[in-house]
Amino acid sequence: MSGMRLRARPLAVPFSRTIASPIYRFTHLFTLLCETEDESGATGLAALWFPSEAQAKVVLEALRYLAPIAAEYAEPSELTRALRREMNFLGYKGVTVIAMSGFEMALHDLCLRRSAGDTTRPLVDATIPAYWSGYFLNESLDVWLAEAEIAADLGFRAFKARAGRPTLAEDVHRLSRLREALPPGSSLMVDAHQAWDVETAIEASRLLEPVDIKWLEDPVIHNDYAGLSQVVDGSPIPIAAGENEYLHEGFEQLIHTGVRYVLVDLERAGGIGEWWEISEFAREHQAIVTPHLYPHVTLTLLSRLRQEEKWLEYVDWWNPLMSRAIEFVDGCAVVPDTRGTGFDPDPEAVERFALANWEVLHDARGQHVH
Repeated sequence: MSGMRLRARPLAVPFSRTIASPIYRFTHLFTLLCETEDESGATGLAALWFPSEAQAKVVLEALRYLAPIAAEYAEPSELTRALRREMNFLGYKGVTVIAMSGFEMALHDLCLRRSAGDTTRPLVDATIPAYWSGYFLNESLDVWLAEAEIAADLGFRAFKARAGRPTLAEDVHRLSRLREALPPGSSLMVDAHQAWDVETAIEASRLLEPVDIKWLEDPVIHNDYAGLSQVVDGSPIPIAAGENEYLHEGFEQLIHTGVRYVLVDLERAGGIGEWWEISEFAREHQAIVTPHLYPHVTLTLLSRLRQEEKWLEYVDWWNPLMSRAIEFVDGCAVVPDTRGTGFDPDPEAVERFALANWEVLHDARGQHVH
């Protein structure tokens, strides 16, 4: 079996506005494109995202480190097993897992394009309910209310806002006013960005209960499983967590806390194969998988997932880069008829946002694979 040529390229896609959380302040979507190419010239693409260029540079070094191993494999599960063996010494969280995800998603994209679709996972839903993810902490209440009108006019009937202001009273006031501005019967999710301790999170959940919150996301620091379990037990609002978790074994530990909604970020999860394994474990434990970001790719995944409740997180961050926008009808994202994973950037946009030329990380085409 022939190996692969692996390439990477850094991009900086500008945001339409500055976005702030308690931890980061975003002005660009810093991106590493990961490409795999087989001996026939067929290619697959994936993207890794970062709040800062410095973080992207760190992961690029990890891609260089893993590339000679990754280039030997033409099947995603085999690639994952080989890279996990190599990563054992460095551990199964953080930079190396993110790098592995880039190679795994690119190889999945290539395999799906060659097979003209994933015949092993048939389409379940042609449309997926989507929520508008916005209402950031650095924005005023007036900006929130204006954004609510814009999102509602676009047809959305589910929305996610951010909490974590200096006082709970301010959070409750802003979210209450936002709820009043949203269409009747709409869903409102709240993301606390790990801003609280256990006691504050439980108090916040009780204060926000009258606001009718669908879920309260990341109320405490992501690796405090014992604290998260206490919040789950003490909160009248369903708890969501997981965007900072790694690999299926990490998600198994997270799901055992009792969280109702499990947010899975593809680059931290380990890629698409791990995403499916996490989804199966969540189903067995009556938890709902809901993706974190990557809307173009996770829309395709959700369309093939058998689960009682589905939500697509929609942000417009990737729109300037993509060749096709997501279509929405009555607040639902329409699953496109597409080959590959759904990640399909516009070549002209890639050139426009590129920070450097393509870098060949390793070329194993034509070499014997053991």
